[in-house]
Amino acid sequence: MPYFPSVRHVGCPEVVDMLGMDRVDEALLHVNGMFLEMPRTTWTVDDACAITTLDRATCVALLLALERARFLRRTTAGQFALNGESDEADGAAGWVG
Repeated sequence: MPYFPSVRHVGCPEVVDMLGMDRVDEALLHVNGMFLEMPRTTWTVDDACAITTLDRATCVALLLALERARFLRRTTAGQFALNGESDEADGAAGWVG
């Protein structure tokens, strides 16, 4: 199972600059919790924006930072999934709200 990254481990200064440390920590906790609670979930950037209520640029920066930290990986369909989950989830639908 992947480790639970924090802002310090993710190294996402561009996100911190946009939102401030508290908001980034809150968003990271929310995203991490969602992926850990439903590990086979896959998200598009639009899914992440809807779930976190963050703007698109911030969601992209956050997801890319989590990918760099190897908490998330990109599926063959370009969605984000929990790293360590098999590619069988690649065909799964993203979050539906």
